Amino acid sequence: MTFSGYSVKARALIEDYLRLYLSSKRKEEKSFAFKDQEIVSVLEEFVLRGKLIRGTLFLLSCEMLGQELNQELIGIACGIELMHSSLLIHDDIIDNDYTRRGQKTVFAKYIDRGQAMKVYDPLHYGVSLGIVSGITASFLAFELLAKYNSPKLSKLLQFYSNEIYMVSLAQGSDSEFGQTDKEATEEEI
Repeated sequence: MTFSGYSVKARALIEDYLRLYLSSKRKEEKSFAFKDQEIVSVLEEFVLRGKLIRGTLFLLSCEMLGQELNQELIGIACGIELMHSSLLIHDDIIDNDYTRRGQKTVFAKYIDRGQAMKVYDPLHYGVSLGIVSGITASFLAFELLAKYNSPKLSKLLQFYSNEIYMVSLAQGSDSEFGQTDKEATEEEI
């Protein structure tokens, strides 16, 4: 099987699991006073618009190591995709990018929503809900990952958390270099 063929199979598994999981979260969301923000629906659309390559690579790695795919592994792949999406949502805010994958970014959609609602400051509203959406995606990711009690998963979470920490440090540097005339040295890059 080619990687393209495998990715079609893996994508379908990830999509199905994510849709089911996020559907349950949407039901919880409906009990809140500000349910009209539809954060979970916006996240679902954003995540599923992506390539889902990280979750696919995780599943492929599991199978290459002799693991049979099961709901636990697919759930972990979904957690990886949600965490990656949270980073992208925040990256779009940091970089002031209004489009991703040919469509409006999460915060740009909320700017439009804020304008339609005639909020006092649509830009601030959009950025705020973009931040909330990214944070929500990261905590939903950790909720998925926390479902599985495994020493291997514990090590994976430690490694993954450190990698996200490193991404955060890099984002801080990227923000500084993007907002000043400072040129990054080869070593800093």
